[in-house]
Amino acid sequence: MNPEEIIGEIESYVNQIEDQPGDSGITLINLFDELAFMLHTNGRMDAAEKYYLRSLTLRESHYGVDSNSCIAVMHRLGVLYRVRGRFEQAEYFYNRTLILTAQHSGAASIEVATRSNYLAGLYLAWGKYGRAGDFIDKSISIYREELGEDHLYVGFCLIALSINKFRRGEKEQAEICLDVADSIIQPLVMLELAPSRASLPALVASLSLIYCRQQKLDEAEILFRYALMQEAREIWPAHPSVGLELEKLSKLYRSQGRIRAADFLNVESQKLKVRIELGGDPDPSEMASLTGVAEQLDVDAIHSTLRVEIEHIT
Repeated sequence: MNPEEIIGEIESYVNQIEDQPGDSGITLINLFDELAFMLHTNGRMDAAEKYYLRSLTLRESHYGVDSNSCIAVMHRLGVLYRVRGRFEQAEYFYNRTLILTAQHSGAASIEVATRSNYLAGLYLAWGKYGRAGDFIDKSISIYREELGEDHLYVGFCLIALSINKFRRGEKEQAEICLDVADSIIQPLVMLELAPSRASLPALVASLSLIYCRQQKLDEAEILFRYALMQEAREIWPAHPSVGLELEKLSKLYRSQGRIRAADFLNVESQKLKVRIELGGDPDPSEMASLTGVAEQLDVDAIHSTLRVEIEHIT
């Protein structure tokens, strides 16, 4: 069955459940969630919004407005509004998820850092750089305390902070953030010895760093968002430039005789192209693992080569 047929089947089943006597709230909640997510992934945003809201209403009725069961659907509503450019509504639901997450998981938990990242990304897109910086700082503080000074997530947040500072005209501070992010992320790029999906986020982040240094901030932000993967997990659309940059880097590595790395990158870029042509999004679950990545590489050599080649390879 194709996605539209599956959606039709679920909608038909929802109608049957609603016609039955008795309390069917729990069953409907699960069906609404499944249906909303499928509609969302297939670009039917208005219908997805309707079922997300119906799920939230039932959850609040059954479990209470402060229940942690409301967090996931409120977050997806925030993402839906964010990708549609409805920033005020996205802000409302992101803030609600942040408040509930802090209540249930603790104000200094990793989960709160993740929620703060979404708000920071929203404010960056919205041009509210002061607010974005506040939430990035909060995330960095939590990650450093909970995960360590040189964790990959600290590096990602420092890239975001540098983009934010560049946009605010704070070039010197932005460069400092990039230097620290660079020292964290480059040792995690292992394509020379072990090309794998686990290395892809760190690789794309390294490209984002280069664009930051060139102050090509739009390109840097696109690549940063893809590297972070968090929004992709909630249907952040694949951007064509990601596949293009991976293809460029594949050509670079092939020219250096690093065939395994080149083949890996070429396959990944082709997968993204196919998904975009089919109207789909990349499946980040296959690429998000960051465990076991700790090889030191020659940072200066990588950067000097990439800076030249990314500009000239077409």
